Amino acid sequence: ALHHALPRSFAQCDQQARAFAIDAEVFRAGGRDQHFGAARRDQPCRGGVLFQPVAKALIGQVDERQGAGADKAFGDLIPLLRRNRQIAVDIADPLGNIGTFRMNHLHPPFNDVRVRRALNMAIDRAAFIGTLLPEGTEQAVAMFPPTTQGANPDVKPWAFDLEGAKALLEEARADGVPVDAEFTLIARTENFPGVTEVMEATLQMLQDAGFNAKLQMFEVADHERFYSKPYPADRGPYVLAAMHDNNKGDPVFSMFFKYDSEGRQSGVSDPGVNQMIAEASAATGDERARKWSDLVAHLHDEVVADVLLW
Repeated sequence: ALHHALPRSFAQCDQQARAFAIDAEVFRAGGRDQHFGAARRDQPCRGGVLFQPVAKALIGQVDERQGAGADKAFGDLIPLLRRNRQIAVDIADPLGNIGTFRMNHLHPPFNDVRVRRALNMAIDRAAFIGTLLPEGTEQAVAMFPPTTQGANPDVKPWAFDLEGAKALLEEARADGVPVDAEFTLIARTENFPGVTEVMEATLQMLQDAGFNAKLQMFEVADHERFYSKPYPADRGPYVLAAMHDNNKGDPVFSMFFKYDSEGRQSGVSDPGVNQMIAEASAATGDERARKWSDLVAHLHDEVVADVLLW
């Protein structure tokens, strides 16, 4: 789960100010009271800090206190902020959004599982944690958090393996797969704080592995054209960066939508996956949890349906 935080560096002051000005978009990781933001709203790149509970900000009830006077109001959140008075922080639990890259399995080169595996192996997910993403960010293995019934603890995040990714691309190239074709990594501006820097770093990792990729950032309305069906037919191959929030306690709120051939935001076209989704959706109790768990492993390890990030 991605634990949102404004970047620790205040080098991009304008971006920081814009991000904090739209709290409802930046800090929408479940809307729980423990989600907390802090920033100097009037002068985000200078000394001092104003404290603001995001849960209240989302409904327009802003409660601000300055300096040590905030201790009483915010309890044990304050020690985190005292480490650096010029950071902006959001504390999130594992019920936050899941970051993903979606590919259309019908379009070359992503119709070849070796290319999808190479994409996963080329990204050093751990390198982002504690740098561009805050400490405590968890690598994802499913489209829903590990607290959900049906999660599979035996499925492990993809290990970073640059040479392995290169080897898979070479193998696919030798078999005629157009791995040298250019594709676009599409992401959404303001999707989460620091999204541009995260995408730029990811692009470099993909290029290092041998992918012919470029990055394009879109605002919400334009991003939606690529996010939901019908997908644009006048574009070449692309990988779509997106975030998904399912803290409702059951995978059904994610699995059909994201992985069934008829799912509105699915890149997968696999009759076996469709059948597994239907069977799990119809099951109850322990059998339901087991079927979802089996599907998680199948999608992650065998189908390689997408790139699950954090």
